[in-house]
Amino acid sequence: RLNAIIEQINTFAHPPASRRQDLPLRPLLEKALVLARERLPFGDTVVDLDAAPDLPPIPGDPAALADALAHLVVNAVEAVTGRPGGQVILAAHAQPGPSRLPVMQVTVRDNGPGLPADAREKAFSPFYTTKARGMGLGLAVARRAVVDHGGEITLDSAAPGTRVTIRLPVSASHKELAHETHSGRG
Repeated sequence: RLNAIIEQINTFAHPPASRRQDLPLRPLLEKALVLARERLPFGDTVVDLDAAPDLPPIPGDPAALADALAHLVVNAVEAVTGRPGGQVILAAHAQPGPSRLPVMQVTVRDNGPGLPADAREKAFSPFYTTKARGMGLGLAVARRAVVDHGGEITLDSAAPGTRVTIRLPVSASHKELAHETHSGRG
């Protein structure tokens, strides 16, 4: 356990070099769910995936983004574990972004108790946690990965539930197609 803690701290402090490529989003989300389940069995918690198979690709490092999403899913599962009807939804949809170009919006929602206001303010801070176990690096790791990929991450929480929203740019090739379509050239 101590080795795992040291490895997490080292990875947070010195993330591995990024291997960027165009990523189909649905398989990335499926991989994140597999990683999350390996870290924390879901038990009675219902975890649903809501993402069309034909979503625009995003540029990024598959390992870093899958790991970030897995952290978010694990946090959500922990929030509802032991609660009757515990549910987590991992969803992705294309949304209009700047200049009407699409961005991918990924959300992780749970129907847990929510977070108090003071915890929401500190949630993305390294080593902050509301749990008896844990190091408080999950949300910090997720935030770093999202920001490193040119995206943004927000947290909304009020009983019942918490929703973490990530907005990531789509791949350049898809932006060009979208621009041609919106400008009437396509």
